[in-house]
Amino acid sequence: MQAGPPWTLHVPTLTPFHPLAPISPISAVQAPSAIVEEPTPSTTVVPDRYSEIHVKRLVFFKIENQLFSITENALRLSSQFRTMLDSAHIGEPGEGTEEHPITLQGVTASEMESFLTILSARIWAGPPELDEDGWAAALHIATMYSFRDIRNYIIKYIDDQKFYSPVRLIEMANRSDVPKWIQPAYLALCMKPEMITVDEAIRLGPPVYTALCRIREEVLKKGLSGVMSRGRMHTFCHHPPPQNSETTSNQWGGPSQWTARQHAACDQCVDEAVKTHVPEKEYIRLIRAAPELDVPDEDEQQENGDDEW
Repeated sequence: MQAGPPWTLHVPTLTPFHPLAPISPISAVQAPSAIVEEPTPSTTVVPDRYSEIHVKRLVFFKIENQLFSITENALRLSSQFRTMLDSAHIGEPGEGTEEHPITLQGVTASEMESFLTILSARIWAGPPELDEDGWAAALHIATMYSFRDIRNYIIKYIDDQKFYSPVRLIEMANRSDVPKWIQPAYLALCMKPEMITVDEAIRLGPPVYTALCRIREEVLKKGLSGVMSRGRMHTFCHHPPPQNSETTSNQWGGPSQWTARQHAACDQCVDEAVKTHVPEKEYIRLIRAAPELDVPDEDEQQENGDDEW
């Protein structure tokens, strides 16, 4: 077989490199008679999507002599900061830079740290590991600076976890404007079998504490009177005496006959009577009627709830 002409590699003239332009491959052609056409420049217009997804500049804040940096993208989740960023003038030249940070008043550094922990969390990683104080602080920041989506997320998480005491929930509701927490918290304090503690009374304040005690006393009277009017008061008390009772063992050796007044002295019997004969709606009616508690009605709770905030 007669050998053909030798094969050689012909490299076309290089065009200026563009990252979005097609790269011409090296062609294998016969020499010397092969004619290689120059590649036609691409006329395809590739949209520049980089500007839509890139991380914008950092904005620096100063809180209690500590610096915090937040991306502009994250700040735009806040309607308050979004308005500031879109304004033509936000203060001194270079404001928001590391050299000239924006000073925030009314918040603490620890509160901002808790908020940024939630802000930087990823959905697939689950909720961030924060204690009760951390979640409360983050809710305060989200409310104060109008981070609506983050605020709703925190409120839903707190609703699901249910780890706050009624008094703490009342404090958070008043501070962060969550009216739907007020009535359930008051209801829990009114219905709990234990007395309201001194610490709880101090945190609630004299007007609220007095109103709750009045409701508890009124419900207690209603419960006992309801039991007695129905002839349901037991003739015998089978509950064991309290640990500090001075009642002799002979008196508790068997079922002893008690008067209605003596029977009411048994706390367990009283609790059972109240729970049985005073419905929850009666507590709610008294709570709403108390002027000291100032519980918002259902329409106001819906209007100012987390979904509509």
